[in-house]
Amino acid sequence: MNAMEFAAARDERTLQDFGQHVIDQMIETSRHLMELQRNSPLNELQRKARSKRNRFNA
Repeated sequence: MNAMEFAAARDERTLQDFGQHVIDQMIETSRHLMELQRNSPLNELQRKARSKRNRFNA
C-alpha cells in the first residue's frame, strides 16, 4: 500500500467514524426528546383526563 492509498483508507475510516458519531448523536437526541415528551405537563394532563373519562364510562 503506497502513501496515497494509506491516506485514502485513513480518510475513509475517519469519515465512517464521524458518520457513526453523527448517527449515535441523532439516536441519543431522539431518545431524549421522546423522554421529554413523555414527561411533559401536557401529557400528564391528558393522562388525568383519560383516567377521569375511564372512571365515568366504567
